[in-house]
Amino acid sequence: MSAHLSAGFIQPKPVISELLSVVRWIGGDAFLKSADAARMDPVLRMLLASDGTITSALHALLLTLIGVEVVHQTEMRLDAAAAGFLDVEPGSNALSREAWLTADGQRRVYASSIILLETLDRSLLQALQARHKPLGLLLQESGRTVTRNRLQIGCLSDPETIKTLGSGIAGPIWMRRYRMSLGSKAAAFIQEQFIGPPFRP
Repeated sequence: MSAHLSAGFIQPKPVISELLSVVRWIGGDAFLKSADAARMDPVLRMLLASDGTITSALHALLLTLIGVEVVHQTEMRLDAAAAGFLDVEPGSNALSREAWLTADGQRRVYASSIILLETLDRSLLQALQARHKPLGLLLQESGRTVTRNRLQIGCLSDPETIKTLGSGIAGPIWMRRYRMSLGSKAAAFIQEQFIGPPFRP
């Protein structure tokens, strides 16, 4: 991936929902059979297609602890589209979180999460509200069984659209989105945008 951000990039503009109509999404299996995957840096391909937490993958890859820089976090009620994806009723209470995953002061991945409040126990909710650790690390520490499904891989390649995201960002911008379950219950919709420096130690 050719996108680069310096550690001092102050005002990141993520690929917000209004721009997702220009993102090309395909299923995880189809992505691995595509020409794009064959040409891609294998490290980025592994990160996109992995069914594990991106926090653990980055930790193993970069050999440093992965931190979090929370940009925005608030409670919300799900609209019909988000509720349908999580198999709950529209209007269900959720926590919306926008955050950078960081390593050694560099922003690596921009993560957007919508987490059903009813699936969080008090300790996990308090930990999220403290904003000190990535969601993936908090789930590992909680000991709860986490699964991921409905994986899709997306690519934003339109140069004019990428320019609207802010200076210092080059395309293409690869991303993935999936549904995360805690135990047998769907708990969150996660989208991760690989906007940071190349994924090498």
